[in-house]
Amino acid sequence: MAFFKSIMENMGQISKQVLPGSPTVNEEIGLSTLSYSTQQTPNDREAIYTNWFFSSRLGQPRRVDTRKLRELAQSPWAQMVIQAFKKQIMTIPWDIVAEDDEDETDRKADIKKVKDFLVSVNPNKQTISDVNAELISDIAEIDAGCFNYVYTNDSYILGNIPVYNAWGQVTDEELGLVLKPLGRRELLKLKSVDGSTMLKQVDIHKDLLNYWQYSFKHPRQNPTRFEPGEIEYVMINPRSYDVYGFSPMQSIQQVIELLIQGTRYNKDLYTNNAVPDLIMTLPKLPKEQLLRLKREWNNNYKGKPHQVGFINWAIDKIMKLNDNNRDLEWLNGQKWYFKLVFGAYHVSPEEAGFYEDSNRATTDGQERVTIRNALRPYFQKIEDVHTKKTISEILGREDHGLVFKYFPVDHTIQKIEFEQNMQELDRGALTVNEYRKSQGKEPYEWGDEPLRKPFNPEEDFANYGGGGGMPPGNPVPNPNAKDEKDKNKIFRKNFEGYVNGREQRAYS
Repeated sequence: MAFFKSIMENMGQISKQVLPGSPTVNEEIGLSTLSYSTQQTPNDREAIYTNWFFSSRLGQPRRVDTRKLRELAQSPWAQMVIQAFKKQIMTIPWDIVAEDDEDETDRKADIKKVKDFLVSVNPNKQTISDVNAELISDIAEIDAGCFNYVYTNDSYILGNIPVYNAWGQVTDEELGLVLKPLGRRELLKLKSVDGSTMLKQVDIHKDLLNYWQYSFKHPRQNPTRFEPGEIEYVMINPRSYDVYGFSPMQSIQQVIELLIQGTRYNKDLYTNNAVPDLIMTLPKLPKEQLLRLKREWNNNYKGKPHQVGFINWAIDKIMKLNDNNRDLEWLNGQKWYFKLVFGAYHVSPEEAGFYEDSNRATTDGQERVTIRNALRPYFQKIEDVHTKKTISEILGREDHGLVFKYFPVDHTIQKIEFEQNMQELDRGALTVNEYRKSQGKEPYEWGDEPLRKPFNPEEDFANYGGGGGMPPGNPVPNPNAKDEKDKNKIFRKNFEGYVNGREQRAYS
């Protein structure tokens, strides 16, 4: 017992020296009871990242075969989805607009400066749509898209760079280039880089410290260090227990492999088919006659779609050796696996190019579902990055009041909104200039008045007489009215029915 107590006390002393705030032995309570040391810092109350012990000084490994994922992503089933994403990103219009529609601040100069940069973001003459499309490929394949912000040489100063241990504590400093703060640095170009080469260095609480890129440029030296301000790491499926995302390709990896192997097997079946369709047995036929029959069969039936094998030993029955596509149900199986691939990416078959089971109504509905479920998360991520990071770097400040925004066209929604606006214009609930303002158009001088007077039951009742007057469409006085008071009562009752019917017809 004394020996065990000695070991526990030594462990407590070691933990105090290595990591302040680690569990130590509480000698007043007992040997088996641990409590936190009084040397705790405020960060010790912060939850620990579960995979922190996999962190290394030069970046945490992802422990995923990204090369294999990229190979599977080149298959036609994955490319149907990825190409659909890239085409949408490259064709959907974008714009730089004011964050607040009611803000009347003149931001035309800032908007022009941002747009001038985004139409050519690097020496390769790539537009912002080009690098966004590259980012989409990396996210769809490995859920790791990276923007590399490259600055001018005078945006760096020579200074001390902290060196961290596995817990994220500063243990030393080394001389190196330090990026100047926002406003004192100038953005030179923007590129999309391979996210699989970028590893994150985090501390024990999952706070980002640095990025490290492994490459063949310096295979025998340390990887290249990038500050958080130089890299913007984008992923769609973040997880609390990892610093990296989880791509849909990882979830359907076996499905893609099965589709590839099935295609390869069926290709070999047609190109290198050495298996006859059936075997016919002729046990009493001499060998010479069997060979003669084989030659005659080849001469008369060679090149026909069916093959028959001949043997001269006894078997119980005619043996069918080869199955056709109907027996294998290969195509039906592929259709099911197609759906798994599309479902993993939340894409409808119509968006991937399958239209045989679609019509106009389902196609419009599926297009809206695809934009909302599949593409909208990508749009949101890209818009956030360019609004908070790219525009701020171009203008040199964070309080720019601008946003990068995509404008996907939803024809179904446009049709519904147009019909609603026309109904409001017809009822006088909306003026022409109010409608034109919502469409971003200039007002008319005469457009502030409604096209027709808003419906007022009390005023209309008075206009139609009230005392003995009749509602429209009923020119004959009611013969059941006994006096003037009764006439007004009957008229109001009939008029209220007319009003209710008119309102129902207007909103139907």
